Amino acid sequence: MAISLHARINALRNAETLKDIIIQKVFHFHNLHNKNGKDLEGFYAIDIKTRRDPWRLILKPLKDDESDFGPHNIDEIASKVIVVGIEEVSKHYE
Repeated sequence: MAISLHARINALRNAETLKDIIIQKVFHFHNLHNKNGKDLEGFYAIDIKTRRDPWRLILKPLKDDESDFGPHNIDEIASKVIVVGIEEVSKHYE
């Protein structure tokens, strides 16, 4: 898993914008929903290994100054996002 995690982080570093990640199906970029009292509004996940593996990299798109976008439509901001905050690595479906 460590190798796959480093590969995902490197992919994020090498992407010009978040859209470069979103369009690659292998990452399975998807938005998260509030669950078990945890506010996940504005957070997204990508697969670390495969769709069958439960581990995800949780991230949040940020403005250039690393501030929060607030409410947004990811399709409208993806080509502008060059900074993401990595929240955690987790089995967030559990």
